[in-house]
Amino acid sequence: LLRYIPEEAGNSTIEVIASGPDLPDDPLWEQVLRIVQEFKQHLTIVTPYFIPDEVLLQSLIVKAHTGRRIKLILPLASNQRIADIARHRSLEQLDAAGVEMLFYTPGMMHAKLILADGLVALTGTANIDTRSLFVNFEIALAHYTSGDIDQLASWAGDIEKECIDYN
Repeated sequence: LLRYIPEEAGNSTIEVIASGPDLPDDPLWEQVLRIVQEFKQHLTIVTPYFIPDEVLLQSLIVKAHTGRRIKLILPLASNQRIADIARHRSLEQLDAAGVEMLFYTPGMMHAKLILADGLVALTGTANIDTRSLFVNFEIALAHYTSGDIDQLASWAGDIEKECIDYN
């Protein structure tokens, strides 16, 4: 799934990925895109705001069309009404492609997590939106240790229990 796995040091292997307008390229966006394009079976994305750029959106659609299982977990209503309106077109396209979409109902959920095949997890400050991925200063952690990934997957499973389906 990933070409680069850092050398282990301690109990957890974590890669720090900085992002912002002061850095060349877009290292965080590239890592998100790499995970989306390289996962083989299961991908879960948890984010409060979902307004992907066209490349990321089309990558998700293509993966869904190839039978990969993709789950998107969003708050039913975020604290930014305009973001909820802006996500609508992308959600319709992903729904048509077969992406499972769940909405967290207890209130605003500001968590950010990407899980791929039980092999990597990405946490941090960035939302899956163009402002976070291309404009803001953000930081993310790529988790490579199975125990850490399992704990994050368990947390995502707990969140799912408080969600409703898109349809």
